[in-house]
Amino acid sequence: MLGRLLLAITCCVLILGLLLGLRQQQFAEKHRMADLHTAMDSDRKALWDLQVRIAEASRPEALEAALQRRGIDLVPIANPTQAPVLAPVIDGPDASPLTPASTTTPYQ
Repeated sequence: MLGRLLLAITCCVLILGLLLGLRQQQFAEKHRMADLHTAMDSDRKALWDLQVRIAEASRPEALEAALQRRGIDLVPIANPTQAPVLAPVIDGPDASPLTPASTTTPYQ
């Protein structure tokens, strides 16, 4: 009887030790995940700042003025007010979901 009791207590202690180890690993992983999220947030903020700086530096009016000052004459390659109309393609598994159907606007 005493042997069975000691065996049961030993098994319970081993199982509890394993569970405590798993819980410690879970805490460590959650901490690592929180650190990664913090790093991702700071990287995202840095990316937003860069996007703002690029947007401020590439204003169309400023670009046009800089090109005129240097005497560079650029011609647009497409009419920006006339976007291609996209229509779904259903004729094959390798086809892209949207392809240009025509180069005219739908309300002409």
